[in-house]
This record gives sequence, structure tokens and C-alpha cells, in this order.
Amino acid sequence: MQCIYLLSDDIDPKIQNFRAHHDPLGKLIGPHVTVVFPFKLEISEVSLKNHIQQKVEDLLSIKAQLGEIVEAKDGYVYFAISKGARQINTLHDSLYSGPLECALLDREYIPHITIGRAPPGETAGIMISAGNLHTETRFTLTKLVLERIGDQGESIPIAQYDLSRGPA
Repeated sequence: MQCIYLLSDDIDPKIQNFRAHHDPLGKLIGPHVTVVFPFKLEISEVSLKNHIQQKVEDLLSIKAQLGEIVEAKDGYVYFAISKGARQINTLHDSLYSGPLECALLDREYIPHITIGRAPPGETAGIMISAGNLHTETRFTLTKLVLERIGDQGESIPIAQYDLSRGPA
């Protein structure tokens, strides 16, 4: 399985500390904004990298801000992205074209950073703790990462793109 997400160098470390306690993936990958959800397709890495490079060629860093804390029906708790959401949505739509078009999920895309997960209906404690999390809400998304998801759910970067200068 593979996935594509955005990273920030200046996101408040309190978010990762919170995720480490409340999100099963918190110890495997840092805070991120997923733009292409895990997929498994018969496409070469070269073709995939070329597709991504074409879509991010003119994209610069995205100034973002955390918005409201959301409790999703599926047990996820996340910060919605308020500022920068339009640019992230545009990138999401752009990446899900061409060879990734058939991987598009049939659900609304909401740019966010997951901070916790529990069985559906058991997220109240996470929501209360998240409400008390006083964190810096502004950050800049500076990297796009294509990853392979390992057998234990770990993130294995395949390619990284610096959004201010092209591929890193």
C-alpha cells in the first residue's frame, strides 16, 4: 500500500505528543495531512513519481491553520484545517487524476490532521483532552511525501517533494 501526505517543519510539537498517546499511528508517523489515502495499484513507482512531480511542479508551501476539533463517526478525532484548506483540496483533486483516478474514495474530503482514534462511540475522552490542548495553530506545509506503508503500519518514504523548490 502507498499513500501521499503533506508535512510541516513548524507544527507545534504538542500535537505529536498528543497523537503518541491517542492515535495508534502516532508513534509510526508524525502529524501530517493525507492528500491521497492508502491505495494499492498496479503502477510503477517511476510513473507515480512523474505524476506527482507534474502536479506539484508549481505548488509552493501552504500556509495553514488548525480549525475546529472534529469527532468523526468512524472513531477518528482530528483538527480540521481552516486556513489553507482550499489549496489542499485543489492538490487532493489534482493528485486523484490520471493514474490515481481509480483510487479516489467515494466520500467527502476534509483536510485535517488526525490526533486520536478510538472505537466509534468511545472518543469522548480524546475530545475532552483535545479541547484542553493549547497549541499553536499556524504552520506551513512544506513537503509532500509519497510513502509505502510497511507491514506494521510504519511510513517508509519513497519520494519527498520540497514545495518551494521541487523534488528533494
